[in-house]
Amino acid sequence: MPTSDPNSRNNISLDTGSGSDQHYDQICALSAKTINANFEALFKQRPEIKELTFNDGDHGVMKAIVNPPKIMIDPNQERAKDPEIYLQISFASGSIWYSAKTEVNIGGWVITVSANLASMCASAASNDDASTKRNKKKVRAELKKTFDLDGKKFVLDDPTQVKAGEYSIHRLFAALTENTWNNPLYEYSTVPGTDEKPVPFNDWAKSSNVSLDASTKTILGNQPLGYPYISKTTYDSYVSHGRDPIGQINDPYNCLVFCETVGSRTLPNTHLLSFTGNLSMPADPASGKEVAGSFILDHRLFLLKHLLPYLQELCMGSLIVPLRPKLYVKSDGDGVCEAVFCAGSAPTDPSIVATLKSPAPPALANNPYYAFKNVGPRCYKWDQYLEAPGSGTETYAYRSSPKFPLYRHWKTYSQQTVTVSWEEGGHELIVKGNTKFYHWEAYSSKSNFPWYNCNPDQAYWGQYDIEASWSIGVDLTVATASGNATGATETLNGVVDPKVTRLDESTGLPKDFDVQLGQQQYDIGKGYERAKTKIKNGLSERMKYFVGHLKERYRATGRFVYPGTGTLAFGRPKIAANGDVYADIDYLAPKEGLVGVRAPGTLPYDDPLYRTPDIETVPHNPTVDSSNHPHLDSTITVEKYDPKTRRVKILVSLKNHGEDPVAFQMVKVQVLPVQDGKTVIRLFEESDSDWGHKKGDEEAVDGVWSLTKNDIAQDIELAISKDGSLDFKIKPKPSSTFNNLAPRFILGKKSSISLELEGTAPKAAVYVIQVRELWETTDLDDELDSSQWADAFLSVTLKKNSDETGAGTAKNVTFEEAEKIQGVQSS
Repeated sequence: MPTSDPNSRNNISLDTGSGSDQHYDQICALSAKTINANFEALFKQRPEIKELTFNDGDHGVMKAIVNPPKIMIDPNQERAKDPEIYLQISFASGSIWYSAKTEVNIGGWVITVSANLASMCASAASNDDASTKRNKKKVRAELKKTFDLDGKKFVLDDPTQVKAGEYSIHRLFAALTENTWNNPLYEYSTVPGTDEKPVPFNDWAKSSNVSLDASTKTILGNQPLGYPYISKTTYDSYVSHGRDPIGQINDPYNCLVFCETVGSRTLPNTHLLSFTGNLSMPADPASGKEVAGSFILDHRLFLLKHLLPYLQELCMGSLIVPLRPKLYVKSDGDGVCEAVFCAGSAPTDPSIVATLKSPAPPALANNPYYAFKNVGPRCYKWDQYLEAPGSGTETYAYRSSPKFPLYRHWKTYSQQTVTVSWEEGGHELIVKGNTKFYHWEAYSSKSNFPWYNCNPDQAYWGQYDIEASWSIGVDLTVATASGNATGATETLNGVVDPKVTRLDESTGLPKDFDVQLGQQQYDIGKGYERAKTKIKNGLSERMKYFVGHLKERYRATGRFVYPGTGTLAFGRPKIAANGDVYADIDYLAPKEGLVGVRAPGTLPYDDPLYRTPDIETVPHNPTVDSSNHPHLDSTITVEKYDPKTRRVKILVSLKNHGEDPVAFQMVKVQVLPVQDGKTVIRLFEESDSDWGHKKGDEEAVDGVWSLTKNDIAQDIELAISKDGSLDFKIKPKPSSTFNNLAPRFILGKKSSISLELEGTAPKAAVYVIQVRELWETTDLDDELDSSQWADAFLSVTLKKNSDETGAGTAKNVTFEEAEKIQGVQSS
């Protein structure tokens, strides 16, 4: 119980255990009250769904008019490993007929049924068995097919299951009412008594000697949990008696919480989400504001992976890297020691970098060298101390000076610090930078004079320091506004739109950017003036660039799009004590039909609804040499294509058509892009990372491949990559046989290779596949002066009508015909 105020969300934690991966990345919590209010709104919008007719030859006929259903949430955290949700079905009127003479009036009945939320999870858990993992993977694959893009709407055939990243009231209602429920809960079910007072269903059933046990209904999500609302009075009472607070099952501010992980992370082993503050609250007496629900982004997702990495550019822009000073003899014989440094960037000249103490500052801001570290409550910090080569260690002799013996010592260093901090419950991150440059030098006729604290009879010395400081703000604003479902005041939608604040728009620099001379003693050469000017110019130039770049990144990829956008209304985000970001949420007014789906695994960096295609047009391929002729016969067979699921399987067969054996460095099967209107498609939607080796008869969800060889002595393997085309490279496995020469595999007259590929096609269309072969001499101890290659092209046509013969066809085409199919624009 780490909170003293249950109504504060500043101490909410998404941790479920002590391990580094025992936490959720984000949660969406909606109160029972707001879910029920939106069920009512949905019923008003769609009045036809209140009429029920059920005819079962074994159990009778039911006709009824139902009121909007209501849910109750079991918030008891000791049951969080097996949480439940309750649906109350209220009948306005209706009857059940068992026969012509047997009728039961069910008007006024309230039937409550329960479902186990843990069994409704579509996200992978470490303890899932193989069958469960396969089914969940299939559901997640289907989810990826449901989105709006460029005005096109893609929806599932069966939109009745709740999935990670979607919280629409339509989907939740369908899931709660169309699947299978557990037996009725008699203690929460009632029928009207003779005096119209509700009678417990169990009492009625016993007195009537009627059995009406029903089968169950479940929803399918990622990891739904029940979460309690606990008033401050109740909380204080429990705590004062040394007990953990417990919520009440009928409290309207208990929440259904969608607990989610992002990307490849599986759900934590421990599902329990301990109470650390209310996620929904009744209206505050002072402000009158009610909290219908909360969306919380864990600091390890949003702050550490999204915000702070962008700010690392400011760390590099704050650098002053001391270099070896410039040491020379003036015409009058005096020895000079002039401070040299890089301001606002890291040196890139290898000869200079080699002189720096390790690790030298890297030239790329995304390097872990510039990463922020947590240094305490509400604060992350990057700092670096850098010293010039020879500083405090080297004695330099001016041997070319007529005044020799003349020796020089120097001490030159910089200390740079950037901190990111925030106020608990605020919405702005404050980024502060401070860089100090210090230079001390001394000379003497004796080589062993001390460092610092030199008396005039020992050495003559001088010193100065220069300090630069600045600060900016990163304000977590939201983009636009729209009304919510229940007529409350206007709330903001689900795009966190960070804004860089505290800038002087006329200069593009932070308003408080400043470079000042600190102490200065006995620097008779006024080196401090040159240093100050260089530092000010260098830091201001780089700071202006990096701040401008930061603003542009936040306008584009830096905008964070919540899942549920278009379904939920989001309030202004606020920052909790540990860096979690939380926002008030409510349902938007229900729309007609389904709402576009947003999956959380794609959020933090890449929103699929706004993603720029990897290529926008199909370019001409200048590497094709039509003068070379392939040694291989390349054929493709379309083994299956299902227009409904869009799953396609092809077999690529490669045979040596000549009499003599041929050696190959590699054979590459390239799935080429094809222009389809304003978009670019390929035969397989899967990217290079979505493919795996086919395992037996297991039903595939992502792309799978199978590679077989016939009469080939060398071992071969498959490598998959994507750069414009999706490439399947068949190559020899590395072996000592090749004596450091180019590895190769040899196909004789009867040799062949078969590559089976199964994945998901965008649509029934005509596609192009290129087979590029790179050949070598068959002498494994020799190689050609230069490898030679040739290309073959095949068109693959997928048929969309089930009554057509076969799933598709393939044929060889020329390079010119292939580029015409691809839609390559002639130059």
